[in-house]
Amino acid sequence: MCIRDRTIRKGDLIMLNSLFTFIKASNSEGRRIESNIRSVKEKQLKHDSCAHLNQY
Repeated sequence: MCIRDRTIRKGDLIMLNSLFTFIKASNSEGRRIESNIRSVKEKQLKHDSCAHLNQY
């Protein structure tokens, strides 16, 4: 990509498309992992509260 004359070549577009695809995939994967972590934390909280109640 040449900043001076502001032309974008085909190779530049391919590189940018690859970069955007990578960013979108990473973002989706990050959200999935975050959702899984949240789910595990919720299950752990439920388990801990039930275990606490069973002590009495």
